[in-house]
Amino acid sequence: MVAGIAHEINNPLSFVLNNLHIIKTDFTEIGDVLHKYQAGVGSPAEIQCFKNDIQISQGLEELTDVIQTSYDGIKRIQEIILNMRNFTRLDNKRSYVNLYEGIESALMILHHKLKNRITVEKKFHPIPETYCVCGQLIQVFMNLLNNAADAIIDQGVITIKGFEQNQQIILLFTDTGSGIPSENIDRLFEPFFTTKDKGHGLGLGLSIVHSIITNHKGTITVDSGPKKTTFRIALPVDSGAGSG
Repeated sequence: MVAGIAHEINNPLSFVLNNLHIIKTDFTEIGDVLHKYQAGVGSPAEIQCFKNDIQISQGLEELTDVIQTSYDGIKRIQEIILNMRNFTRLDNKRSYVNLYEGIESALMILHHKLKNRITVEKKFHPIPETYCVCGQLIQVFMNLLNNAADAIIDQGVITIKGFEQNQQIILLFTDTGSGIPSENIDRLFEPFFTTKDKGHGLGLGLSIVHSIITNHKGTITVDSGPKKTTFRIALPVDSGAGSG
């Protein structure tokens, strides 16, 4: 995960650094023109020729573009860092949070794993904020999304649906992966139980997910068939974590 996040940060950072080089070059050329005007070096015709050579108007237009794209790149890095801060919070402080924001944080952190291979469809209906430990629920979402991605061979779809029902927030995570054998369904949330190959998981992920949801006074269930698995989370609007 760390390598993927580093890659996500490095992409916009490299873009910004390249843009800064362009800005520096353009400003140097524009500065040369201004210096010639101020110093009165050369005839007006020579200065005009120099201006034409460096295409000053084109340079100014280019500067506007690279400044905007640099701003976008910095905003992207800022968003990644903010999402990582939410995820890595060590305290159990509770606050009112829109769970969709937590899902978006998880998706951004896992972007490197999902992009180019998996389509994420979001069907977000209006929901109220819930009183929860934000970092813990982001951990839940990341685990479910990561497992869904692992279950999908080559191309596939993950659908995330959210809505309010009977004073509960319902979140459905559905993937088009290989499915879970029926004999394993009842054991999924047991500590150290895993369906992954040896060396690809300790079998603690879903156990931790179950513990977090339970501590938030919610429930998590799973339904699976060929090429379709759905995890259903139900959380009371004022869930409140068990600790904090």
